[in-house]
Amino acid sequence: MVSAWGVWGVDRLNQKSELINKQVIPKLSLIAGIVEASAELGYYNWAALGSYFDADLRENNAAKIESSLKVYTESIEKLMAMEKIEGEADVLSKVQKLSLKFEKTSAEVIRLINLNQPDSREKAVDLISLGEWYQMSTNLQVALHDLKDFYTEKSAGVVSETHEIGKKTKTYLIIFSLSAMGL
Repeated sequence: MVSAWGVWGVDRLNQKSELINKQVIPKLSLIAGIVEASAELGYYNWAALGSYFDADLRENNAAKIESSLKVYTESIEKLMAMEKIEGEADVLSKVQKLSLKFEKTSAEVIRLINLNQPDSREKAVDLISLGEWYQMSTNLQVALHDLKDFYTEKSAGVVSETHEIGKKTKTYLIIFSLSAMGL
């Protein structure tokens, strides 16, 4: 009986630590990368527009936009492909919907910048200043923050559960051990 309870406790603790190590931490890491890539997109959008008259600099910044968008897209795909955690579907779905719009709008900004025409430059400025790209970026940042908060709260709950499991296991092991000794 003592061994069985000990095995149960260790197994439950392993399950909880796997949730943190294989789900929560990697997802938080991906979210950090997504936030960084989206911030780089904003920076390089403006840098490319600001280098309108310098073709080499503009092309360099446009390449960095495309690179940042690729990192962003790949990170979102990895996040969406990961095993789901109970309760994350709603907030993850919101991130996915906003992300698709954000990627589409970012691709349009890149297209406009690469056209290098006064009217396309003006359209790109409108999109990223207070237009669709700006709105998507802002809404996406809020959704990513909500997702980060979900994982942070989930990990805090798991840590609390592991403490309770540890206490129960220890208490029952002591009780069972004392009972086995006839005390």
